[in-house]
Amino acid sequence: MHVDDLTAALMMALDNPVTRGRTYNIAMDEPLDCGALATYLAQTRGLRSIDIPNGFHSTWLDDSRAKLELGWRPAYDMARMVDASVAHVRTPDDPRRVWYSG
Repeated sequence: MHVDDLTAALMMALDNPVTRGRTYNIAMDEPLDCGALATYLAQTRGLRSIDIPNGFHSTWLDDSRAKLELGWRPAYDMARMVDASVAHVRTPDDPRRVWYSG
């Protein structure tokens, strides 16, 4: 999920009396499917992928409580998240910092 969606949910929850003692799942509306991601990257950017068979499956989080009680909705889906990531350009005065070198 995109950090903007998480930040928006946190801002809605802070100092909100409804959220006291409650736990919320904050997630995209659908889990990220690596096959769909590979297809999208091939269609939009001409990138190739390889299939790696595995037994892993996506986890679908129920974020309905956050939607109902906070009025929160994710603004990013897979395509928008990819497009925003590719379009991001670090400014010259924002050097890359590695906080964990291990």
